[in-house]
Amino acid sequence: MDTLYISKPPLFSFEEAMRYTTRGFDDPRYVVEEGCISTAIACGDAEVADPGGVPRSVLAPEGPDDAITVIRVADAGEALAVEVLRDGAGDTTTSAGAARVERYVRRWFDLDREISEWEALVRRAPEPVRSAFTRLLGFRLVALPSLFEALAWCVLGQQIHLGFAYRLKRRLSERYAARVDVEGKGHYLFPKPAVLAAASREDLREMQLSYRKADYLIGLASLFRDGELSEDAVAGLGDTRSMMQRLRQVRGIGEWSAAYGLLKGLGRRDAVPYGDSGLAAAYARLFDTAGKPSRGELEDLFALFPGWEGYAAFYLWRTLLNVGTPEWD
Repeated sequence: MDTLYISKPPLFSFEEAMRYTTRGFDDPRYVVEEGCISTAIACGDAEVADPGGVPRSVLAPEGPDDAITVIRVADAGEALAVEVLRDGAGDTTTSAGAARVERYVRRWFDLDREISEWEALVRRAPEPVRSAFTRLLGFRLVALPSLFEALAWCVLGQQIHLGFAYRLKRRLSERYAARVDVEGKGHYLFPKPAVLAAASREDLREMQLSYRKADYLIGLASLFRDGELSEDAVAGLGDTRSMMQRLRQVRGIGEWSAAYGLLKGLGRRDAVPYGDSGLAAAYARLFDTAGKPSRGELEDLFALFPGWEGYAAFYLWRTLLNVGTPEWD
């Protein structure tokens, strides 16, 4: 087994990234153990830079299950130690293969983003926001591997408890995703668009998806399979507003889903998933208010962080963990 070491940027906390990932939910994309996290990578995945300079993934084409690399990431002081548990491409000992794995990890933990501007905005924010967010500096966006996976996750999670959404994700993965076993543990990719596009409504209904969600998921997967929707096309629109407008043309993708998909799937730091119940709960707790905050109140809060509104939403979500509730994503 080979181990790569990736230097950590200033203001990065692997501990916070782990806390985000280990909130008590059973996510089939990750295997979490003592201080480390493992995941599967499709060896056909490639990375390109989006208009904001943040690496994003291009969904890999269909491929054999043995073409899957599995990595385990742990903190190693000034660096992240990335152990290759399974070399699906047979090239991680080469400079090109090691670079591919490093790009994946850097994108996953948002390591290449320059966040000094974010830090300055946090330190200038009024109380109680300044104190709450300053304590979390080092917490960076934890990305999903692709825009498709982020949007599909939104469809699964609409109008249900987060714990149940993760159960649906596991059922979907066990039925439709590629899996490899390493050290006695199963590691799943997310199902490919072509596979989900061919799924039947009845099969998805048996997994306890509603018929409406089944239709949304199949429709979304079909658009990606057929090339009518792609990361290249969405990212090529340039600005978040145009990207939001395009995604909201997709059946089943509203404002919340579009913004979440852009934040977690493309790293768009200004995308805010308005309408999220977790944001409302976090706002009420932070400001010690009763009832649900208005849209205007949330907008006023995020206006303190121009260009970083999505990052502010991510931090606001994170404050919920301080009271022992993981109900945010």
